[in-house]
Amino acid sequence: MDMNGGLRGLPETEVIEIGDLLLYVIHDIHRLDIEPSKAGFDAVIFGHLHCPSVSEQKGVLFLNPGSAAQPRRNYPASLALLHVNGDSMKAKIVNIDE
Repeated sequence: MDMNGGLRGLPETEVIEIGDLLLYVIHDIHRLDIEPSKAGFDAVIFGHLHCPSVSEQKGVLFLNPGSAAQPRRNYPASLALLHVNGDSMKAKIVNIDE
């Protein structure tokens, strides 16, 4: 279901530079094939699980915004805000009221 229709053409991963930070975007965190801290990434943004979470591992922020359209495991519909200011960032999960 993740790669249906027009989604097949999307890359598996993407590297994004915002401010002084380097973000690694991947859909399925179980397919992570790098060590983000050794590769110089400041954050890993992922989905697939539809479970919102914010954590830190070895100085790298791991952010899953959850799902705005298909929440699972009794989580509410959600999204994430990532505030970047130069070389610092703050992540926040926002539950979407129906």
